[in-house]
Amino acid sequence: MKLIKYLFAFVMCLTIASPLYAQTDSDKYLAGAVPEIDNKVVFAKTVHIPKATKKDIFDKIESWMETQFNSKMSRVVYKDFDSGRLVALGNDTIVFKETFLSLDQTIMTYQFMVEVKAGECSMQIEKINYSYGENEKFTAEEMISDKEALNKAQTKMVRGLAKWRTKTIDHVDAIFNSATESLATLAPRQVQFQTNQVTTSEPTPTQTVNAASKEVIPATALTPSISAADQTNTLPQETYGLIDSGIIALNVMQDNKQVNILVPSINVGTLFGKTTLTIFVPFGSEVYDILENSDTFTISIYKKGNGEFLNSAELSITCEKILSQSITPESITNSSLRRELGSDALQKMYIGEVKSSWSK
Repeated sequence: MKLIKYLFAFVMCLTIASPLYAQTDSDKYLAGAVPEIDNKVVFAKTVHIPKATKKDIFDKIESWMETQFNSKMSRVVYKDFDSGRLVALGNDTIVFKETFLSLDQTIMTYQFMVEVKAGECSMQIEKINYSYGENEKFTAEEMISDKEALNKAQTKMVRGLAKWRTKTIDHVDAIFNSATESLATLAPRQVQFQTNQVTTSEPTPTQTVNAASKEVIPATALTPSISAADQTNTLPQETYGLIDSGIIALNVMQDNKQVNILVPSINVGTLFGKTTLTIFVPFGSEVYDILENSDTFTISIYKKGNGEFLNSAELSITCEKILSQSITPESITNSSLRRELGSDALQKMYIGEVKSSWSK
């Protein structure tokens, strides 16, 4: 088995690098991109849906899993509402390269596990194995782990294993993103305050970050899937369309895991001559606790495509908090709106100055 793995690397060294391998040294695929628990590869993602009940989340993820894993070799094998756990066995084909004369692919089998609580859905993909060619079999630990697939400095991937690592990471991202989009339909209604909101899709000069602000706030831990160039002076023109049609998530790291907390809406505007993002969140919510204890926050916007997330964020924006203000029912001067909102009016407004953005 080891001999076959090194043979892959040797053969690839004899060939001319293709565009596929020219792209594989981006940070998305380097150290830490393949997490391990007790020396076993385990991908994990937690999605928070404030105010969603355990039953709502369980029913939604169960429905998604029955659609995602719906063949003889790929199916849901366990579900128990009391424990909040669901398990499926995945059997997917990953194509490395396809030409008129040849097809390079592998069968990837894995276990997809879910644990549901009120307001939270935690997912794991583990026990990954590959079937390659006539009778070659490999484990994820042998083919895509940091130890095996990266050089000693962990700055580059081993050429013969690069395709295994990049394709697996992209496939896992696609699975998690598809599940997250399904859960996004449970995101709670949020009060829409119009403060500093930009309604036009055409950027104006006032939507440009102050030219004197040159600081770039790194977001590698928060937005590992963003691979395009950093844009520090303006938000891309497509920002406003993406906000209207995309799925918006606040990105944070908790216990070395990326956590995406769904945010129903954000507002783009200007304040003190600076481009800003405004978020309204309920008091006591998880988003509230995070924003209260953070000087910066990162928002990622995922574009819908064919019923599922694309495999990475279309846009990620990092902001530095510059203002926060509590909203109470008494502060809403329109009495009809105040009665309509009731306790939903108990919100806090956070305004952050856009410091950097990343887009495809």
